[in-house]
Amino acid sequence: MLNQPTGRRQVLYDVIAGNADTTSPDENLLIGENKRTFVSQGVQSTVVHRAEGDGWAHRAEVGLRVHNDSIDRDHSQAPFAMVNNRPVRQEAPSPTLDNTGRTTAFAAFFFEQFSWSRLTLAPGVRVEHYRQSLTNDATGSSVENDDTVVVPGVGLNVELIDHLSALAGVHRGFSPTAPGQAGVESETSINYEAGLRYSDSKQDRLLEAVAFLNDYDNLVGDCAFSAGCDESDLDRQFNGGAVNVVGA
Repeated sequence: MLNQPTGRRQVLYDVIAGNADTTSPDENLLIGENKRTFVSQGVQSTVVHRAEGDGWAHRAEVGLRVHNDSIDRDHSQAPFAMVNNRPVRQEAPSPTLDNTGRTTAFAAFFFEQFSWSRLTLAPGVRVEHYRQSLTNDATGSSVENDDTVVVPGVGLNVELIDHLSALAGVHRGFSPTAPGQAGVESETSINYEAGLRYSDSKQDRLLEAVAFLNDYDNLVGDCAFSAGCDESDLDRQFNGGAVNVVGA
């Protein structure tokens, strides 16, 4: 059972619950509108080549992608007093955030899957260049940055007996920061996995047991109100440092 609030907490709790009227401006409820407009659009083209021979098969993919994301934030809030168990607005809404974030990304990838006898090898790589901007629509000031990343990976599958295979993989992980995050590094990791897979399509059966290790060079965190961050740091990202995540 939660502890009953006391002192100043009890006063604010009673106001929020409608059990008491607001008696001073610092007891007003700040109610905001987080208006946001999202756009996500892009185009991708992929070329696939297949070939096979005596005991082997080959499949290759090459692709290009152009993508654009944007978010337009128009946040405001107004103070409300609790009067006779009803919130009553005291002032007109005032703006708290007015900005636009954009990211444009150009990516190229290559994926190869080669099978020979009971062995399947699947290497791949993606190269991506992206440009970001965050514009303060109230002042017109803007912060821009860009980067180019290479994300390789390889997977291996060996059929031990009919329907039972051993699998393993090593892949690089990457996640860019949000636009306008000065001094924050992108999230990077090396991800390892290994396990066993039982697959029988005729019987419609699939069983897997996979162990994994995600080795983060830098884990990026987000500062949220629910996490107790100061109002000046809300929606800001930060470097979390090296982290290992292990599981199955």
